[in-house]
Amino acid sequence: MHEHDTNVHQVKGYAIAGDVAEVPVIARQSARSVESAPDAATMLDRHAGHVVAINTRSAGLAQVVESSAGTSPLVADLWEQMTANRRFAARWAATTLLTKPGTRPGLTHQQAERDFVIAIDWGTHQTLTAELGLTPGQVYPIRYVSDRIHYRSDRCCGTT
Repeated sequence: MHEHDTNVHQVKGYAIAGDVAEVPVIARQSARSVESAPDAATMLDRHAGHVVAINTRSAGLAQVVESSAGTSPLVADLWEQMTANRRFAARWAATTLLTKPGTRPGLTHQQAERDFVIAIDWGTHQTLTAELGLTPGQVYPIRYVSDRIHYRSDRCCGTT
């Protein structure tokens, strides 16, 4: 790996994980806390905090990488990796949610994964913070309330 490649990798790692340690996000305490939640509501609350912390650090970088992906193979590869990581995170969150009591009856993995892709999208975070002027503290409750209404069986009226 060239020095430039290493620097780009470290910037991305810091933006997403908050440091440059070689520990995947999925193995970190915040992800473990999401997995160990006793029920769907707690899982979604912890997941919202986990995602807002990551997106607060990484949304601006993601916007730059996405818009620059056509300028070099290195940046295109980085964007492809970041996109794959986000899709993995959505699958992981959907799988985790569906193991929890209190998840809406009939919710499929495909539906949950689709909704998590939207919920964890950097663009969503950027819209809420940069465009609408919300602070990360204000984004957290919006995500939590929206997720809770959608997934909680005692709050949800539909199957979509």
